[in-house]
Amino acid sequence: MTTLLTAVDWSETWSGLGACVSYVALGVVILIVGYVITDVLTPGNLSHLICNDRNVNATIVASTNLIAVASIIVMAIWTTHEDFGTGLVTTAVFGFAGVVLLAIVDFIVDKLTPGDLPTIVTGQGFHPASVFLGVTHVIVGLLIAVSIA
Repeated sequence: MTTLLTAVDWSETWSGLGACVSYVALGVVILIVGYVITDVLTPGNLSHLICNDRNVNATIVASTNLIAVASIIVMAIWTTHEDFGTGLVTTAVFGFAGVVLLAIVDFIVDKLTPGDLPTIVTGQGFHPASVFLGVTHVIVGLLIAVSIA
């Protein structure tokens, strides 16, 4: 037979829901910052390249960047401190630090590979370099995420 939640259980439920909403909101902000940084590092307007120009290369790079940033955010939340306030702060610190590290690695990869990756990625027609950069995003995102744990 099912019992109704007691007042204490409801308190814990609402508290947990508040924490959930807070972590999701923080995660979305970090995702947006990650997207904006990718947009700044890419010539032209990334949203325009994806939605209006239907640029496959830009779509691959932006999508894999979001996967990488999401991996970092998930691990930052997963390994967070038990205290809600401290946990939110450490998630923010590791999340934003991960986004910056990802941008630094993008810069390094661009310098170590032939050609200008941002220009290649924004060019019309599929270019394999966009897949290379995309895979690099995912790998580095996972490395950063695991280093948080």
